[in-house]
Amino acid sequence: VDISAKVKLETPTDDYDTAYKEDWLTAGTTTFLWTFKTANAAHQMKSLDTDGNEPLLSTYTQTNVNVVAAPAVKLQILLPGESAVAGDTANNGRSGSPDSQTAGNQFTVTANSVDENFNVSYSTERVRVISNDTNAPGPWTRDLVNGTTIVPLILVTSGYTTVTLEDTDVLRPDITYISDSRALSVVSNTAAKLLILCPGETHKPGTSAGKTGTPTTQTAGKTFMATCYGTDAWYNITSTNAIVRFSCDDPYDRYSGNDYIDLSLSAGTTYYPALLRTVNDS
Repeated sequence: VDISAKVKLETPTDDYDTAYKEDWLTAGTTTFLWTFKTANAAHQMKSLDTDGNEPLLSTYTQTNVNVVAAPAVKLQILLPGESAVAGDTANNGRSGSPDSQTAGNQFTVTANSVDENFNVSYSTERVRVISNDTNAPGPWTRDLVNGTTIVPLILVTSGYTTVTLEDTDVLRPDITYISDSRALSVVSNTAAKLLILCPGETHKPGTSAGKTGTPTTQTAGKTFMATCYGTDAWYNITSTNAIVRFSCDDPYDRYSGNDYIDLSLSAGTTYYPALLRTVNDS
């Protein structure tokens, strides 16, 4: 039909593509170039007459437009508390914030291979998750199945930790997907142990001993400070306010009359002013 009208094209099923485009029909036709951002087997495209002139053309909706993901180019890691949002390139294809995790407790992350617009895209690539928690048991390796897999992790050191999803498939050197990293908070588990530090020793949470270094030699009759922590099973300081008892094998130390002293932890920490009087190299 040889008609001139201003028409608008929009896609109500894709929140991340162009909001709409408008153009005038010439001799009853016009062409729009359109790029969908999200994969969907049932996208819609709607055309509307917007010039306000009679006769108004009726709205037409095209349904079941099948849009598939482009080839995978990068990886995406999703932590508990996060959800995938295909098409949302401004937020790297995700919403939410990582939940805090507890040291020593297993949790799972989702590993995806995605296209430029964060649509999950088919891949069987071998990937792995690594962390900067050097005391954790990783890395954790999995094969993607149709572009996704679940990876169980355990972190053991409290504080802020970064986990990274990377391509590790040496059998396919022609394909290397871009890595993805996320930071999360790891909190202490329940109180389970006591740890005492003497001068010369340094607290190392997450390690098998909980500390490193060697106690420095002290002088008989001079006070030095010993530090006591209430920790979880991985020597992360907890918030316990338990009462702890200090004692030593020097019969003439500061508390020789009682053989011990009881002190209260405050948020998992207290200090013991030790004064030893007997020379002993062991």
